[in-house]
Amino acid sequence: MTQQANRLSLILLLACACLVFAPQVSGQETAQNERRPIAFTSEGWGRSWATKKVLPVYPDEAIAQNIQGVVEVGVGINDDGQVIKVRVPPGLDPRLRKAAVAAVKRWEFRPFVNKLGTGEYCIFRLTFNFLIEEGAARVELYNPPWDIPEHRRIRGASERDRKEWLRWEDAPNDN
Repeated sequence: MTQQANRLSLILLLACACLVFAPQVSGQETAQNERRPIAFTSEGWGRSWATKKVLPVYPDEAIAQNIQGVVEVGVGINDDGQVIKVRVPPGLDPRLRKAAVAAVKRWEFRPFVNKLGTGEYCIFRLTFNFLIEEGAARVELYNPPWDIPEHRRIRGASERDRKEWLRWEDAPNDN
């Protein structure tokens, strides 16, 4: 064999070894404190899979105290489209957190066509906007304008989503 052919064979061998032995980076990872692999997707895809969407009920006490803002919730769904895990960022107002978690647990999603492995689930974020305008309170899915940075979080999943999932707390079963 020529030196160039040997070099090409070595490069191909190294490339194959990288593919075989490299950690998965295709959207599935084993999270540090989770025992099951997790697939990540964007909020936009998660919303599009929903067959039943439930908006939170704005708590009367939060309205009376003029508490409003954007509330993010991490959602884990299984192959059948059932919500099996909900996580929230630390420090959320407990009233808004409780309302958002209660609503998300009632969402339903289409089953996956390409099944995940045993014990795997897919996570994404759902973001709600609790608003009080001219004395009227309402809750809506958060839809920032397309051309601002906050919208990128709805359009795509990133390493930030995985890190948040690990840092966020399991939602309490207090609803």
